[in-house]
Amino acid sequence: MNLFRRQQNAQLDVHIYDSGCPGPNVIITGSIHGNEKGTVYGIHEFMTYLEQSKITLTKGKITAIPVVNLRAFNKSERCIDRDLNRNMRIYKKPKTHEDFICNALCPLLADADILIDLHAYEGGETAYVSCAPHNILEKELSVSIGCPEICWNFSNTIADARSEPFSIGTGEYIRQTGGVGIVIECGQKFQHDRCQLVAFESLINAVQFLDMADTRFIERKALNTPPEHISWHKYEIAYIKEKEGHSAKVFKHMDLVKKDTPLIYNDDGTVIKAPYDSFILMPRHEPEIGGDWMFIGKMEEPFASKAA
Repeated sequence: MNLFRRQQNAQLDVHIYDSGCPGPNVIITGSIHGNEKGTVYGIHEFMTYLEQSKITLTKGKITAIPVVNLRAFNKSERCIDRDLNRNMRIYKKPKTHEDFICNALCPLLADADILIDLHAYEGGETAYVSCAPHNILEKELSVSIGCPEICWNFSNTIADARSEPFSIGTGEYIRQTGGVGIVIECGQKFQHDRCQLVAFESLINAVQFLDMADTRFIERKALNTPPEHISWHKYEIAYIKEKEGHSAKVFKHMDLVKKDTPLIYNDDGTVIKAPYDSFILMPRHEPEIGGDWMFIGKMEEPFASKAA
């Protein structure tokens, strides 16, 4: 049974599908960044399956917000005033557009048990999952998605590079409130069809793993990597754009670089080089001042325990 209701306010359009039976509350978010549009279409496709009873929930409920930052989505911009996926908290005196969204979104995150936050990225094409390093549920859920790559330790790495609360995004916020969350990077953000397919199949695989619905007979075309073939990469260093400059080249996600390879040329003549042999993770070619240039990391699978 899929009991449907819709909640709309000035900031968010929320779609709730309830089985009527006990189970987890899974919140699905898309377009945290307004220029990542393919994931929105994948969430809508998944919602259509629920509304047409092609997928029937057997326990728990799904809270779906296909477009979190609607103004940015309509303008095809990453954000309006600031990156929504930073400084995620309740604001007593909201000032920016994204502050007001935070005040609407944070209570929904706090009420949820599991977050699936769908994104797309600039510097690559391969879909991958990002999760917390030592939470058994996050690790198992991440594996179940079927992406060929899983990256971890983002929260710790971004916190090392930025002061709290700036480093708090959707995943960090739900963990602070007792839930778990994964981020799925569905592919290159301008490849809308591919991102739609990955987003849809991610959600199909997630509800199957969580035993919320039987989706075994829905065909998977994109996400079917067996666990033993998944590669794990650990985020280790975040490079933030603090001054004007440019990337040494157009890096792609998972590019392997040798120690002392130039990564960033700053306009003041300084050069940032790779401190050791490493992988480039989630690069952006021309970020704004204060934005993330890129991350570097290494191949390493996390230890997972029942404690977060």
